[in-house]
Amino acid sequence: MQHGKFCRWRARANRKPARASLYRLGGRHKVFGVWTASLSSILRSGFPLVITQNENPLGAYGFSHQRPESGAVEGGGDPAGRADRYLMAGSIEPTHGLELSAAPHTTDAVRSPTLINWDVAFEKSTALAENVHLQLRFEFINFFNVVNWRGPQTVFGSSNFGSIPGTRGFPRTFQMLSKITF
Repeated sequence: MQHGKFCRWRARANRKPARASLYRLGGRHKVFGVWTASLSSILRSGFPLVITQNENPLGAYGFSHQRPESGAVEGGGDPAGRADRYLMAGSIEPTHGLELSAAPHTTDAVRSPTLINWDVAFEKSTALAENVHLQLRFEFINFFNVVNWRGPQTVFGSSNFGSIPGTRGFPRTFQMLSKITF
């Protein structure tokens, strides 16, 4: 082996490699190193519904609402595709005159729609200089883009009884935040 070839081979062997590619980055890299991930979720079943009636002759005596006398509501489940008829009156009988209803305050036969929400955040904090720090944060609100429905209209006798007026919460939203402290 000639001396020149050996020196070139040795120089190449001792040389530090060029910038490492993404899959080879270790935990010390300023941007692609160690990240923190956090997950926040809300999983809530529906609430029992309070069915009231449109007609309230006891309002003059301080009663804010009147419940129907008897009967059951039908419906419930997934409101997708039928938000205008989530509840059906079934066999509801309104209370007439100056009577108080003996019906329970809530019904367990049908509950409001469920609420499901998943938020995900990724965060990285790194030192750029001795007294200068950079913090990067990426947040995904409603990560799986789940549609969450509002509760149905529960005033028996109104024109929109049983319908769900819309959705609540956010569609999938992305936020990027950066902060430099010095």
